[in-house]
Amino acid sequence: MSVRRRTTVAQKLPKDYEDKLISFQQFIIGKRKQHDFELRHIGNADQTPLTFDIVTNSTVEEKGVKSVPVLTTGHEEDRFTVMLACLGMERNFRRM
Repeated sequence: MSVRRRTTVAQKLPKDYEDKLISFQQFIIGKRKQHDFELRHIGNADQTPLTFDIVTNSTVEEKGVKSVPVLTTGHEEDRFTVMLACLGMERNFRRM
């Protein structure tokens, strides 16, 4: 028996993503020079909602059974948010 599912979910990058990336970098470098920001004062954050109990849509069971129960913790509707953040950091590299 084997139940297979997709292993990745991906979005395609826009065709002009490199131009957009360079434009954004130039914008940030310009603002940093204009306002004299240190890298440690520039940050990025993002958040994503998750559930405590992710119920699968498939399971392995014998052929012909009329009912296929999937056990859960009862918290499949409970949600929480994960937030990740980082700050820039300047390093002084010394040659030895």
